[in-house]
Amino acid sequence: MRIGQTSAIQFISKIVTSAGGFLATLYFARIVGSDTLGIYFILLSSVGWLSVLVDAGISPAITKRMSEGEAPAEYFQLGLGVIGVGTGAITVFLLLFSKQVTDYVTHPYSTYFLIILVISGIAMTAVRTGLSGTRNVHISGILTSIQSIIRIVLQVAAVSIGLGLSGLVFGWVLSSLAVAAVGFVYLAVKAENYPSLNQINARERLMGIYSFAKYSWLGSLKSKTNNYADILILGLFVPSNLIGVYAIAWNIASFLTILGSAIETTLFPEFSQLENQDDYTEITDLLQKSLQYTGLFVIPGLFGGILLGDRILRLYGSDFVVGFEVLILLIVSVLIYDYQKQLTGVLQGIDRPDIDFRVNGTFIGSNIILNFILIQQIGWHGAAIATVLSSSISLAYAYYAVSEILPVSVPVREIGRQIGASIIMAISVVLLEAIESTYTITDHNAAVLFGLVFAGATIYMVTLMIISDDTRKTIFDNLPISYLDR
Repeated sequence: MRIGQTSAIQFISKIVTSAGGFLATLYFARIVGSDTLGIYFILLSSVGWLSVLVDAGISPAITKRMSEGEAPAEYFQLGLGVIGVGTGAITVFLLLFSKQVTDYVTHPYSTYFLIILVISGIAMTAVRTGLSGTRNVHISGILTSIQSIIRIVLQVAAVSIGLGLSGLVFGWVLSSLAVAAVGFVYLAVKAENYPSLNQINARERLMGIYSFAKYSWLGSLKSKTNNYADILILGLFVPSNLIGVYAIAWNIASFLTILGSAIETTLFPEFSQLENQDDYTEITDLLQKSLQYTGLFVIPGLFGGILLGDRILRLYGSDFVVGFEVLILLIVSVLIYDYQKQLTGVLQGIDRPDIDFRVNGTFIGSNIILNFILIQQIGWHGAAIATVLSSSISLAYAYYAVSEILPVSVPVREIGRQIGASIIMAISVVLLEAIESTYTITDHNAAVLFGLVFAGATIYMVTLMIISDDTRKTIFDNLPISYLDR
């Protein structure tokens, strides 16, 4: 598998997913408003945490054991069985505490929405787990993009006919179930032999899953903490309209992490295979490459957010502009968190979930504690500040932990070149915005914004390719044309 090509496929699929989600959320914000969006994101945040309880680290454990190449079908089948039991338990729990769930989410059908969201989400997770475990990460990325497209079409159609929150929920559920079904069929067709349950060495396989899952569940919780803890805690203290604004700011910031996420997703099975071959030299080289390109988009995104953040939020409506400071803080947090994910990703890949467990525990504990303290002290801005601080703490710990095992070489020069190109881009955007303001080429905010973003992105990439030989070589080496020529 060519890692650059696979990362590119993952990146493109995430671009499609994120761009479509951006436009769809923009439409939803204008139609249903920040209050309904706030309730919708509380539901998704709750599902994120409930999914952690259902999965309990089993999915990354299955991916790890399957990628090692020994009895992948057995690990996959047993893992699905365990996850199925967990899904049933969570369903019963939600039904028993239905009143409390309704009071928190503030919608009469909250419990039923959560149940179907959990089931459909777990189905998609199971498919991605099987595909990643068999090193079909590119197929997983394609299916994720398809799911996003179907979801957007269904949600837009439902919202346009006035279904509101119900339309948003069922669009998410139906798209997830449809794509999960396709993924399961693909896995069944590609599998050489799926043993019957009485042929599986259940005890040995379950112990293999457990030995990894007992640590990796905290990694899953870390991901949900970074995405959803802020919103869940904000739900206790602030009205749903501010939660809607915060969620929009978070979505914008998350858009910038697509490259780092694609790199991490691609490298995990590679780290696992290399660890199985005791090739730590190659692991070290891959880690350095991942750190080199993680900030490729987030660094210029931070500069762009500072300059154009108010224009971006204005697209959603005038009531969203209040989230400018939160947006900048969240971009800073995702930049820090992206680097941390590369470091913890290598820990999982080299079968050191125990250390990853401690790093993740540090992030989760500090994030939740700081959220409760800062939100109560300074309001909803405290949630974003808490995320920045907890990400910084866990990054420092992750760097220390990995450097105790592997020689970590931070590509300072390449990161410096990315910052330099971002500064040139920022100066250019300021000048272009001043020219537009002076001559009033158009009064349409969206037209000005997209023009400035396109110009800024072009200037950044051209500048970076001029000043960075590594970046230029990597881009040209992984173009489809160069791939076909080989």
